[in-house]
Amino acid sequence: MNFILLQAAAGASASGKGGASQYSFIILMLVMVVLMYFTMIRPQKKRQKEEQEMRSSLEIGDEIITIGGIVGCEYQQDQSRAAPEGSGSCQRSCQE
Repeated sequence: MNFILLQAAAGASASGKGGASQYSFIILMLVMVVLMYFTMIRPQKKRQKEEQEMRSSLEIGDEIITIGGIVGCEYQQDQSRAAPEGSGSCQRSCQE
């Protein structure tokens, strides 16, 4: 990105138009970065926060569905992962 900015600055000074085109290019690049932040980075962080809150609210015995579609009950929980128990014994322990 620095190369693009330097190239634009060199082109603007070589053409003799001065700083008007240089400033408009920099403003355009800043607007693009801000748009990328609000359309890509911020929603991803929001999803990560919601996912972390959901994981921290799980308790042993809660029914969970994995990404692969396996239904089970949580029987062990660490800070970094939750271990589901298979569906055969899940129905017995979740319904009790």
